[in-house]
Amino acid sequence: MQFTTTFAGIASVLVTLVSATPAQAGAEIIARQSPTGASVTSFSVVRNATHVNYAATIAIAPGGSPLAYTHATAGTTVPTSSGFWTSSNPNALFRFNRVPLPSPGQYRLLLTVAQSGTSFNFDYFSPVSDWAGTGTTIYTGPSSFSLD
Repeated sequence: MQFTTTFAGIASVLVTLVSATPAQAGAEIIARQSPTGASVTSFSVVRNATHVNYAATIAIAPGGSPLAYTHATAGTTVPTSSGFWTSSNPNALFRFNRVPLPSPGQYRLLLTVAQSGTSFNFDYFSPVSDWAGTGTTIYTGPSSFSLD
């Protein structure tokens, strides 16, 4: 009896993953396993005459599908806190905050993954010098990094 129930459960998960969109499949994997970190690619911060625009692709480990994150803030300078970025997964929230110490400071990029009443935080610390670009490109640090 237990074998049949387990087999039916596995079949249900496979049907969900095969028929789901990549974002849904990623959310399904996250819902069934505790996240262990995330990888960020295509991270960028650029400005135009009225806004600073942010973009990143984030894949939550283990096995999460890459999700696109975007955000914009008014003005031409980077604020001390970004607020939450937009993505297709409401349970994986990304943002940054400026941390003043150690001097001259750094930016903490933080991903919070909410799951079954628990949240997991993964972060990356970027020196302020990575955010001192001129012209349209503000961020000059690595475009790929790990959130641990």
